[in-house]
Amino acid sequence: MAIVTPAGTLAHGTRPAHPAWTILDRGKDGRYAFVRFNVQEISSPMQKALPNLWPGNCFGCSPRNPHGLQMHFHKSAEGCHAIVSLPAHLCGMEGVAHGGIVATLLDEAAAWTLAARAGRLALTIEMNIRFARPVPLERELVAGATIIARDEKRAQTHASVKTADGKMLAEADASWTLLTTPVAARMTGLGRMEIETFIAAIEGD
Repeated sequence: MAIVTPAGTLAHGTRPAHPAWTILDRGKDGRYAFVRFNVQEISSPMQKALPNLWPGNCFGCSPRNPHGLQMHFHKSAEGCHAIVSLPAHLCGMEGVAHGGIVATLLDEAAAWTLAARAGRLALTIEMNIRFARPVPLERELVAGATIIARDEKRAQTHASVKTADGKMLAEADASWTLLTTPVAARMTGLGRMEIETFIAAIEGD
């Protein structure tokens, strides 16, 4: 298995060159496990990697937030998703991901799907979550979302967190307010050009 870093792809057993990556552990099979802060990001040939030019400090995705999840998203035919592995310190009960962290995965996947597919930043109005199974820590998970409906002001999304082999762990239906660039700039304090650059890099097919 290879692990994607900002500097490129590393074969197993290779030390990462990028300073933001560290060796987390070496397994019994001799493979190294690398982690960039809190979340492993593993490549897949079925996904188109999206560049992350977000200039803020989002807990879910920002590469500038050393305490965040730093989720890296990919685009598929249906929407967007990220392959992640949550570290042990994000537990609720021992060995089980905290429900708030699971909610973050669901929310972030939907937000990125709206940005990449609808070209808009958005605010969550309401999110209804169904927890099907305990979400394990330190295991490969897939957090993804699709857009169910939208107009110029509102959107509805469906998001899920699944195991690598497709077992449903949690899913959420959410309603969103779509923001215009001027409104997003006023709310965040970021420049319009920064926001437009972020959207332009990931929008479309």
